[in-house]
Amino acid sequence: MDKIYRETVPVYWLQKDLTEALINTELPKHWVDIKPFVPRGLFLLPKGLIKNPDNFQVDWIYIEFIPPNLGNRNIQLGKNLLEVRYPQKKCLIWVNDLSRVASYSGTIRLDPDEQGNPQYGNNNFFPSIEHFLDKPQNFKEKEAAFMRLLSNLSLQIMLFMMAKPEAISAQSGFGTNIHRHSHKLRTPVWIGKNFQIKKQYPKSPAPESTNKSSQLRTKITHWRRGHWRNQPIGKRNHPEYKQVWIEPVLING
Repeated sequence: MDKIYRETVPVYWLQKDLTEALINTELPKHWVDIKPFVPRGLFLLPKGLIKNPDNFQVDWIYIEFIPPNLGNRNIQLGKNLLEVRYPQKKCLIWVNDLSRVASYSGTIRLDPDEQGNPQYGNNNFFPSIEHFLDKPQNFKEKEAAFMRLLSNLSLQIMLFMMAKPEAISAQSGFGTNIHRHSHKLRTPVWIGKNFQIKKQYPKSPAPESTNKSSQLRTKITHWRRGHWRNQPIGKRNHPEYKQVWIEPVLING
């Protein structure tokens, strides 16, 4: 957070419906050229939507694009000098910190493998000492699933900003104070401010001949998950590709 304040990292607000839709979207099965819309940003999340396994609210996630062959960097943290080793390939890194509870981070490789498949990096978990007290046996699996959620959301945010730049808009007249020792306000930029979840309802009641289990399935609220499609553009002989978002649909929402 101190780095974010000093280096004037841009701040974005994610609209609630959009965040839910991105969470319910499958990541691409094959990469096309991914060029992050912004090199880095602090993304403020809707209140109460995402919580860690200990039920602590996640308010923000920091995402940064790391270009290839960046090498190592020395970062001064107080009296400590830390050497950060970056991957040789281009990637996204994401960071979240829950004060006095745990810190999370992860890496997403943006270079596909030889078959064009995604290469997802490792996620890291740095708990406080108290975090290990009185935990159920499956808490490690829950933490791993939580980190996958943050990792996937980080990439979904960048994909959405690439695909829908018109959905990014600034709103003047107010700001947010991200540093407790300063009265300086940042004016956040909305992502998907007017976005609405697509909903679908049954056209007519199920006939009496339909069994009860199938009727129950049609009434339960559930997501038809979204996905990303490689859309060819340009010349037919030498097409280029871009990622197109097929939005999820909330059934019986």
